[in-house]
Amino acid sequence: MVRPSRTNPSTEGVNLPPTCLLCQMVIPSTYDTGIADTKEEDQLLKDRQPWKSYWRSSHKHVMVPSARVEEADFGDLPRLWSCFCRAIIKESDTKYRLTGINMVQHKASDPYNFPTDPNVARIGGRRNGRCDPQIFTSCMAARPGRQPVKYKGKRLGFIIHAHCWVLFGRTIETPLIEINLERFIKALRSHWRKSKLKDLVDDKFYLTPGPNQVSPELQLGCDIHRNPVIVPVLQKVITDALNRDDFSTHPQACFDRLPAELTHLISEWVLPIEYTSDDVRNMRNMLLAFGWDLPGWFWRRRLAEDLFFELEVLRKSCFPPPAWMKLQMMRLDVMYLTFDRTWYPHSGLANRKRILESIVAIKNGLGIV
Repeated sequence: MVRPSRTNPSTEGVNLPPTCLLCQMVIPSTYDTGIADTKEEDQLLKDRQPWKSYWRSSHKHVMVPSARVEEADFGDLPRLWSCFCRAIIKESDTKYRLTGINMVQHKASDPYNFPTDPNVARIGGRRNGRCDPQIFTSCMAARPGRQPVKYKGKRLGFIIHAHCWVLFGRTIETPLIEINLERFIKALRSHWRKSKLKDLVDDKFYLTPGPNQVSPELQLGCDIHRNPVIVPVLQKVITDALNRDDFSTHPQACFDRLPAELTHLISEWVLPIEYTSDDVRNMRNMLLAFGWDLPGWFWRRRLAEDLFFELEVLRKSCFPPPAWMKLQMMRLDVMYLTFDRTWYPHSGLANRKRILESIVAIKNGLGIV
């Protein structure tokens, strides 16, 4: 009997629906997300912004920079983000490599294809279309736990949402290119083995989700199909806050001389930790009138800023004074937005929080503080 080569393992015969190794969501096919596997629908996908300019009629698919997908808002198809994913290919027991981005197109007997270059993404292309082996690499969808016996001798790929990978990169200070992929995979698999979250690979609910369905048995408390990185409403709040200049008038100088302890006591009374939307409005009016610069601890007790990496846009910028006032107004805008308990569970922010809880555990496994 001839054994499969380790340097060129087989990918024929078996496959499983892929599960994102970071968020444990079964990655749906484009068909499940509203893009049917037809020539017309494929063309519709390729004509979407922000990659329309890359499309040429003679091409079967579009190859674009990966950032075009990672930064995309899919508008009328908000769940489309969940079809785009990368793979961490296991080449040997000690060597792993990151691929580019592709969309999942389910067919049980076929391997999954990904661009070899991690800096590119493939858009479009029919399900049964062939991929150039010089540009793409194939793999089977690896499970977080023990692999099926039928996977022996086949090239495995641990698949991750393109946006979940971005979220991981935004959460750690270590550049993604410096992450030890072998340790990363081990930390993730160890985390999910210890987790009480069941394996979603065979959960048919996640393969064909309804418009706003959330699995009742998992009780995750959020819509897991929402993009955890691109939250359009939040982005608009941040942009509006950056462009607004409603504190251009000089505050009354007499309030500048109040002791810091007194300004903090007044602020905590106006905006308690368990605040309402009225409290947020009152706090805005007071800060605009008095011009106080409240310390970071005051805001961190009221707003989980680790959840909002968008705030770093202003923190790390070179805005002229009073940039600190812009940041305070921005914080209040975000607090007002997230106070809406009917919007929050169905937003990408709730899904982001769920995924970040796993990322914290993974960071510990990687030795990253």
